[in-house]
Amino acid sequence: MVKSAFKNIIVIPFLLILALARAEGASPWAGPLCAGLYYDHPTVAEKRHVVGQIHALLLQNLIGHFAAWTPRSLPVEDYRAGNLDECPVNFYFGTFYDNKIPREFLEDARKTRSTLVWMGYNAWQLGAAYLRSGAGISFEGLSRLDPDHKDAGGFPGFYRNNRYRGEVFTKFAGWNPADSKHLLAAWELNLFKVVNPDIAEVVATAEHSTDFSPENHSRPWAIRAGGRRWFLAESPFAFMEEDDRYLIMADLLFDMLGELPRRPDGNKPALIRIEDVTPAMEPWLVRELTRALDEENVPYAVSTVPVFTDPLSSVSELAEDSFVPMTARPVMAALLRDKVKNGASIIFHGVTHQSGRDRNPFSGCSGDDFEFWDRTRNQPLRADSAAFVINRLETGLKVLRDSGLRPVAWLTPHYQASPLDYVLFGQLFRWNIGRVIYFPSRVVRPPAIPEALRMDVPNLVASDIARGERLDHAREAAIEVAPGMLPNGQFFPYEIYRDVYGQRIIPENLGNLQPYLNHQVLKSRTVDQILASARRNLVLRDSWASVFVHPLMILARGDSGTGRFSGDTSEIRRLVREIKAMGYEFVNLGGWIETHSGIDHEVSERYIATMR
Repeated sequence: MVKSAFKNIIVIPFLLILALARAEGASPWAGPLCAGLYYDHPTVAEKRHVVGQIHALLLQNLIGHFAAWTPRSLPVEDYRAGNLDECPVNFYFGTFYDNKIPREFLEDARKTRSTLVWMGYNAWQLGAAYLRSGAGISFEGLSRLDPDHKDAGGFPGFYRNNRYRGEVFTKFAGWNPADSKHLLAAWELNLFKVVNPDIAEVVATAEHSTDFSPENHSRPWAIRAGGRRWFLAESPFAFMEEDDRYLIMADLLFDMLGELPRRPDGNKPALIRIEDVTPAMEPWLVRELTRALDEENVPYAVSTVPVFTDPLSSVSELAEDSFVPMTARPVMAALLRDKVKNGASIIFHGVTHQSGRDRNPFSGCSGDDFEFWDRTRNQPLRADSAAFVINRLETGLKVLRDSGLRPVAWLTPHYQASPLDYVLFGQLFRWNIGRVIYFPSRVVRPPAIPEALRMDVPNLVASDIARGERLDHAREAAIEVAPGMLPNGQFFPYEIYRDVYGQRIIPENLGNLQPYLNHQVLKSRTVDQILASARRNLVLRDSWASVFVHPLMILARGDSGTGRFSGDTSEIRRLVREIKAMGYEFVNLGGWIETHSGIDHEVSERYIATMR
């Protein structure tokens, strides 16, 4: 028997034993199902090519939606003969042009009984004869950027749109601020052609933005060949945004893994959260916005920052306004308690949503700055440690509980923290919400905080004993991060039961209502754009419509809101009405969490190494 080459994987085995159904009968894989992820990792100019490694990490997170599967990630350069046969499904990330792929991998790729998904470059190394006879396709070269013809946005022509299940998904394009002539876009594609339609089926196409000739305008983007081979014209994890072709890959995973939707009836959850509610916020803003949602019969969540601080007097010069815990604002606390009684859910959204007395990087004011990441230096905070995170969170938790509020989930301020912090968030809360920044990293010593000491359990007593116990379980936690880090942000169309940090994640996939640009907002987002994304996502299995709004959005347009007058909630009402009309169902977050926290508990106990 061939010895596995997956040496650096940390996995606690599943208790669930599954078999994968195949057309010809029982699967040869009798135990827990693994998915092999092989990525290009050559050394170039004394540096490792890490793009494939990062893309593999992002795919691992998507696979976290499927309880039965354990991803195994490995550089293709370390491949050993027979590895492809160890897992029923395997993925290869061709992110380095003409990388020297081991002969053993190419030979096994041609003959393995396992499903193999080939993304990006180097399919030509399989040989033209195999592609034609075994996959029913031919490789015709790589697409080029067309600088002589511009699209409606003024960008050079390339295969920018992707058609899938009757909807069109797009690619990001923008100019590099540091080099106005350099286009930021994943514009290059492998140009495949179907030569035997009895073998190869095109399931998604790429459409050119300026070339409308019959022979060039539409090209295969995703091809299913012979049932067990898939070819994607690129790796779809670069420049991801709300309407991106990345979502096609997220949906195709159901077919690649042979999985059914978790919600086979087609039910699609929706979630709206009210963002950055601090004790210093004017209560009428929250009252009017929540009243509108109540009248629309829409459950909602409130992202609550329990302590407001403005150490640099960015908002107010009054000393009493520089530090305001929720306990000092009984009107706001009572308003939130009343909303919880009527079905609202509280999200723990940082403690102060800023960091100390420094600008990090904006004003130092709560809601404006980062709390668990040094944004000015783009690195972990100097104080970052298990003790720092747990002590800080317990301070905020006490303020919430002293105000009569219980959080049901965690939301990382500005979505960004260090890998260590994310691992702790995954241990301290049953569910986290939003988007995440991922680093190539590995859990060397995982924390093991007991379920009873999580910060969102219903009957938790925030005592000093509990504080000490949590830290005892987490003090020795250690995360190894790859040199250079190269973090990548990711959002999800569906809930994730295990990401590489150990977090369960409720998605935020539609962005936020923000019609105006400012020092933090580089891309505006209107109600119509959010609705277009939600409508497009209806073709995706298990997808959510998850969005957030700031209370300031009900101010008048002249005050950077969306109202015709101050207090006008008509745009938010239109947003939720039209999402409901599409067939999405807004969920009570606390109730959803209570009914889903026991799902796949065994799966949530494993750690997956992602760094080699």
